[in-house]
Formats: sequence, C-alpha cells, structure tokens
Amino acid sequence: MLMQSLMETLTTFSVSAERCPMRRSIVRLLIVGACLLFLLPSISASSARAFVEGIHIDAIESHHQSLRITLDAIKRVDGKWRQSEVHISYHYNYVDGSRDFDATVVLSGDPDQLEVSKDLGWGGLDTVIQVQWRRVDCTISPTRVCGAEIVETIPVEIHVSLWANESYIQDGGYFKRNAHLDPTSGVKGTIQTPDRLTQLQLGLSEVHASGYNFSDQFPG
Repeated sequence: MLMQSLMETLTTFSVSAERCPMRRSIVRLLIVGACLLFLLPSISASSARAFVEGIHIDAIESHHQSLRITLDAIKRVDGKWRQSEVHISYHYNYVDGSRDFDATVVLSGDPDQLEVSKDLGWGGLDTVIQVQWRRVDCTISPTRVCGAEIVETIPVEIHVSLWANESYIQDGGYFKRNAHLDPTSGVKGTIQTPDRLTQLQLGLSEVHASGYNFSDQFPG
C-alpha cells in the first residue's frame, strides 16, 4: 500500500515535470531511491551471516563396559533459516538385557535449544527426540534367560553441556575446543531413556564422557 501511494505520487510529479529537464532528473533519482528502499530488507536478509556450530560427545561405562553413547548435534544457520540435526548412537548390553538404537533426527528451526558460545568455551543441548530402539529383557535367577527382541519407538531426553578445558584447534574445516574428563569442567548432564538415567558428570557415575564444541567461525 505504501509502495503504491509512493509510486502514484511519483507519477503525478513526473507528469508535472515533463516540461522541465531538471524535474525529470529529480523524478528519476526519487524512483531509484524508492526501489532501493523497498529492496533493503531482502538485501539485509540475504547478506546475514551463515554459520555452522555444534557439539560432540563420547561416553562409555567404565566398570563393565556395558554402555556406549555417541552424540552429535549440529545447527546450520543462514539468515533467518535454521535447521538442527541430532545423531545419537546408544548401545547397552549386560546381564539384564540389551538396548540398542542408532538414530538421526532433523529438526527445522531451533526447537532443541542447541547453543555454542562464541569462544567455544561452552556448548549445550536440551531436547527430547523420538527414536526406534531394539530391546531384549533377560532374567538372571536362577539362570540367565532372555526374551524375544522388541522393536518400539521411545522418547530420549537429553540435557547436556560441555565446558571446554583446552584452547581451540582447527580440524576438518572447523574450530574445536575439547572438553576432557574433569570433575569441575568437561561434559556434564544426563541422557534418559524409559528405563535408564545416565549421568555424564565425572564422579557421579561410572560413565566417563568427553567431547568438544565446534563451529566454522573463528572463536574470537
């Protein structure tokens, strides 16, 4: 509506300017200025910074070697467009049975609250995803007897944070800061399935976790 009114005003002015060369020049400048004014939002959006950031975690149960978890979460941003991808590999096998899944979930927008600080010193993920796992239940009294494999869809709740305790490195086109085992920094948080809550913080469980934050932007 505003553009239409402006163009009508410019048309009226141009008609009155037909007999004056200077006025015709002014009209041309006004038309060019109006076009640039209305193109400015799209130009700004297209020139917005595009970047990639994310986290990586490896976790293992150290006593019985019964649980291994690998988590990769990456967010791609281009102007107002955002897409997050979460990949988790989860393998549990012990006397009471097994739990296995390897899933990738793609989420439009930024519903999973995946964030990484500009200096890569901190990264975090809070989300609930749906995955399909294979479950086998076993009883161990008086002897170990296992039932049939059950395939079902389950929720996996993830609340993790990585506090880097090393300076950044460049690797594979990304800047990375490692979060190694440490009681005060490193990897913290929980990964929960319907029958197991896994604590990642060193000292709270026998699961040892390490990882890194990464981005394709210089951590300045």
